[in-house]
Amino acid sequence: MTAPARSGQPDQIQGVLRRLRTSSPEVVGVALVSGEGLITASQLPTEIDEELVARMAAALLGEAERVSKELLGAGALQTSVRSKNGYIILNQVAGNAVLVVLASEAAKLGLLFLDIRRHVSELAELL
Repeated sequence: MTAPARSGQPDQIQGVLRRLRTSSPEVVGVALVSGEGLITASQLPTEIDEELVARMAAALLGEAERVSKELLGAGALQTSVRSKNGYIILNQVAGNAVLVVLASEAAKLGLLFLDIRRHVSELAELL
């Protein structure tokens, strides 16, 4: 399902998400969400509830921010969760925008992190 972008440059944002989504067969879906848990744009499979992804990403990011500030004295830039079925990676983009990447357990994390970094830079320029 593709949600309409609610911030500047909606077509370009969707294009960046689409390129990240198709950059590797292990990437299951991607979304751009606000820190408040609202979907800005997404390239998620129809069986995944994008509102749930956005709310959970905001909750996870909030906890990661708190832990990072307490233990390291700075805000979190990226956090990830590994399960037996794959990965959930959250990456700060700009302001309170967060990129959510869902990947299968077969994902090669080094390459995935490189792809994420490249696409985050593109997204940051559009926001």
